Amino acid sequence: MTDEKKISVCLASYNGEKYIKEQLESILLQLSENDEVIISDDHSTDRTIEIIKSLKDTRIKIYENSNGKGPIKNFENAICNASGDIIFLSDQDDIWKENKVRKIMSMFSSDETITLVSSNAEYIDQDGHPTGTNFFKGHVPERSLLHHYVKPEFLGCTIAFKNRIIDKLLPFPNKIPMHDWWIGMMHIYYGKVKYVPEALISYRRHDNNVTSRKKSKLSKIIRWRVDFLFNFVKTILK
Repeated sequence: MTDEKKISVCLASYNGEKYIKEQLESILLQLSENDEVIISDDHSTDRTIEIIKSLKDTRIKIYENSNGKGPIKNFENAICNASGDIIFLSDQDDIWKENKVRKIMSMFSSDETITLVSSNAEYIDQDGHPTGTNFFKGHVPERSLLHHYVKPEFLGCTIAFKNRIIDKLLPFPNKIPMHDWWIGMMHIYYGKVKYVPEALISYRRHDNNVTSRKKSKLSKIIRWRVDFLFNFVKTILK
């Protein structure tokens, strides 16, 4: 169970009827009665909302995404509606390990200067079977700002962060490849990031994943970094 700090789990949903119940059940078991699950739904056309409501858990709060279509703006909408001291990000199709919340919260308690905690993730297939590999191979030390700019190493569905710099994080810039890169870099600059080498979620890979395992073209990677750097400098100079 959690300590006195309120937790907000921010989950972005879109046509997630196949896996979302299992994911929510793995999350809710670890939360206290004062915590909340903020779900931002990007206009699902399947039974996603019906399944969420069938759980009949008052800790779940559903918001329709009106910020702009796509996962980045969908997560932005969820975070905007969160009221917790610690914000956990969650995908709709993974499974949380039973010690995830306890482990992450203990990291925050061990050092008040830590503002973001990230963990490893165990790959599972579409049927929930472990593939025998993890997202991060071996130990990932705390990297520098420059390292993460060149080679981002943040997996959004594994991170949790304090709500102290929300005004710096939001709104997410329009020209960034993914929200987790932006959140991680802001916390390296304004706070302190800690990595947990243990896999605290089962990270499901299937044909409908938002993030692809295919490598992007070099031209796109360069454009992302130019746009990211522009927005990063613009934000910290405000």
